[in-house]
Amino acid sequence: KGSFFYVGDPKQSIYRWRGTRWELFDDIIKEFESKIEEKDFEFIYKDINKRSLKNIVDFVNDIFDIKNLKNYFSRISDNKKNYIKYFSEVERVYKNVRQKPDSDKNSGGYIEFKVIRGSKSESEDEILFYLKEIIDDLLKNRKRSYGDIAILERQNNDCQKIVNFLLSEGYPVYTSYDVSIENLPLIRTIIYFFKILVNENDKNSFFNLIQTEFFSKIFEVDERIIKKFLLSDKRDLEEFFKISPLFEKTYKYFKDLSKIYSPYYLLLEFDCVFKISEKFLKEYLHLLSLLKGTCEEVENISIYEFVKKFEKFPYLFSPSSKDAINVLTIHKAKGLEFNVVISLFSSFFEFEERDKFIIYDKDVENPRVYLKKECDEEVKLYNETLNIIQELNLLYVALTRAKEEIYFVICDNNKKNYGNFILDFLKRNFGEREFYKIGEKIEVERRFYEKEELIFYRRNPISIKELKNKLFVKSEFESEVLYHEELLRGEWIHLVLSNIKNLNELNFDKEIEKSYERAKSLWKRYGSFDESTFEKVIYFKTKIKKEFLREFFFTDKRIRTEFEVVNERGEVYRIDRIVFDDTIKVIEFKTGNEKSDSHFLQVKNYLNIIKKIFGEKVKGYLIYLDREEVYEI
Repeated sequence: KGSFFYVGDPKQSIYRWRGTRWELFDDIIKEFESKIEEKDFEFIYKDINKRSLKNIVDFVNDIFDIKNLKNYFSRISDNKKNYIKYFSEVERVYKNVRQKPDSDKNSGGYIEFKVIRGSKSESEDEILFYLKEIIDDLLKNRKRSYGDIAILERQNNDCQKIVNFLLSEGYPVYTSYDVSIENLPLIRTIIYFFKILVNENDKNSFFNLIQTEFFSKIFEVDERIIKKFLLSDKRDLEEFFKISPLFEKTYKYFKDLSKIYSPYYLLLEFDCVFKISEKFLKEYLHLLSLLKGTCEEVENISIYEFVKKFEKFPYLFSPSSKDAINVLTIHKAKGLEFNVVISLFSSFFEFEERDKFIIYDKDVENPRVYLKKECDEEVKLYNETLNIIQELNLLYVALTRAKEEIYFVICDNNKKNYGNFILDFLKRNFGEREFYKIGEKIEVERRFYEKEELIFYRRNPISIKELKNKLFVKSEFESEVLYHEELLRGEWIHLVLSNIKNLNELNFDKEIEKSYERAKSLWKRYGSFDESTFEKVIYFKTKIKKEFLREFFFTDKRIRTEFEVVNERGEVYRIDRIVFDDTIKVIEFKTGNEKSDSHFLQVKNYLNIIKKIFGEKVKGYLIYLDREEVYEI
């Protein structure tokens, strides 16, 4: 007579919008019960959770308990939307929800919820800052590896936002989709520049280059002059050199370098000359990551080969190593597991009221699709109830991906979303708080992931000193080389300072040393680190303890470094340091002994932008580190 075996979990049915049906699980049981003897039929519920630690299992049991679900559906029901009327559908899905942890995992587990009371757009900076705090704690304090961490979101655009943020902070990222970067303005500018290095007769790329916003800023050419040139009869490269001697000098300089060095090193040198990473760090790191990925495929790739490859594949490459932070949607995480699960923006997603439904009638093989406007009110209500169940299933999948730790941002508003569902449960059980924490964080034994080595060697690693000795042979370049060295020194000091947040007498030495080591590791991503040529850790310890700097570091107020702001014209600026106190302090650091009116104007510009954004009391401080002078603005 044969046999039939099937396995599944209605609570993890998350593709109803594609026509899947969790009802089939029970319907098939009913079919068999009516046709075979009871002794030949067996239903087994596997109630042992072999993945998650005890606190995670217990929390999922409690929040998806039928009583809690009924309380939630009652609360969101009213005269127009009486969802509780169809609560029997919820019971069908969640009647078997309670599990026990595996005997080996019958303790431990950590869950943290952060409550956000602003809108998604208002809270984005705060949420991403929280993400960085979580990751730094996991990596530095508790010996986690990048590959332990997964960030799961409800929507693709939130995944993209998080990927961009992580890359800008220098973290390795693995994502399930390619990230296109061809439309980022700075990257377009550099690609056009690379194209005319390859072919100076490529007028299309040349005209596109000089019309970019970044070009006029970098080479200090008035836009009106560029427009006049484009309307003239003579529109070749040589003619434009007469208009912009700086561009001519730069072009010829990089033309020579492009014959010897790969585009990866050309980009590093471009940053040395124009400091693009200071104000456009995200875009700069995107392109650097792309160049690194290209080098994984083609050793010592030429600028010509890179330009051709970029035209076909303008995407970031996922790292070859498994030791990278995973960023993916909840749908794509189904069936996977991670030691640490983080979700930042999913709770802001309001449960949709779909404009079309898949309606099943007696003919199970032929479901019909109805537009919402074609349905009566009862059909709409029934299907909206099923959609809420679908969203709760997604939350169930997200929470049950975690083996050891969960971090979840929940929004405090009165809409139908994950935030509302979770917060309702937490408030009733723990009262009203900003953070809800269940269990204890533990230090783990660091896991090591198998890595694929990057096959990319250069016989003569580049440093500025080597460039000075080998390439800058003409006397006219000597002053420019010294300028490069000063730029490098300034970048290094800024990099270390950007990693230092709140200091006090107890943590001072440890925090400075950690920031110094973090800066070293970041610097090594771009090239070799010669400690003898950079300011050492004692420099920063000595400077910061001095009176002129002390107040900006010894504080318990919220601090942001390399804080990116945009004015009403869409221009992007990066502020060295902001202290969020009763009066917001905007701080700009300068190295070298030269004072300039442009420095004061720069800080005034920052103050104007910050006032418009925050509308609070603001003060600016221009700090000359080498002169040890502070100017309040």
